[in-house]
Formats: sequence, C-alpha cells, structure tokens
Amino acid sequence: EPWRGWAWGAVVFGVVGANGTGVGFVVAEQRADDFYAIYRGGKYDAVRAMAETLRRETPEDAWVLTTWDVRPELSVWSRRPVEALPPEALPPERLAENGSAHLIRPADPALEAMIRDRGWTVGPPAARVPDPAAGIDRTLHGLTPPGR
Repeated sequence: EPWRGWAWGAVVFGVVGANGTGVGFVVAEQRADDFYAIYRGGKYDAVRAMAETLRRETPEDAWVLTTWDVRPELSVWSRRPVEALPPEALPPERLAENGSAHLIRPADPALEAMIRDRGWTVGPPAARVPDPAAGIDRTLHGLTPPGR
C-alpha cells in the first residue's frame, strides 16, 4: 500500500515544516533591530501608562476612541476596546448604543470643536500621560453623547 508511505511522509513534512516556519519567525523577530530600538526609545512607555490609567479611571464597558497609532497595544494592555477616531469623522450612533466612551488624544482644538459640533460634550482631562517619544502629552477625556 504505497499511499501509507506518502501519507506518512506528508505528515512528517507538515510537522517539520510547521516547526521550521515557527522557528524562522522567532529568529527573524530576534534579529529585528528596528523594533527593539523603538521599544528602547520609549514609544510604548506612554502606551503602558495610559493603559494603566484606562483600567483605573474608566468603567469596564468603556469604549476608547483615539487618533493614536497604537490601538492594538492599548486595547490589550487596557482591556478595553479601542476604536480609531479619524480626524474627519466621529460615529456617534455607534457609541450611543454603548453609552460609555472615552477619548485619548493630544490636545487638539480642531478635533474638540468637531466633536462639539456633533453635539458631544468633551469633559476636562481626567488624566494626562507624557509621551516623550511623540513630544506631546496624551490626555484622557470623558465623552458624553448628545442629550445626556
């Protein structure tokens, strides 16, 4: 029965191939100098500090809106869903369903005015986290939907 030999060979090749691929990814990651330079440069220090603040200052069902480019990391570390807030649009109908939203952003009067124009109330900063890598302070504001 030659098919048994072929099947056995395919299984062995699959296991060895999968392990080899996994080892290859680990080796590539270990040699990725750029990632470690960014990490050592402090890019994620402010993210971890803001994540701690979110866990401490926001309810567990809070949604976080941000223009920051570290949404996945912030979501994992804060244990809160983090949605993108593009400068040109705010989806109030999506957030009004949840009833709780918070905003992380650099101080940006234009963004605050855009949110205000849509009827949202932006609370004062509940927390401020310095972000030396970006050269700004990240602030955490409460958002209240229209009519609340």
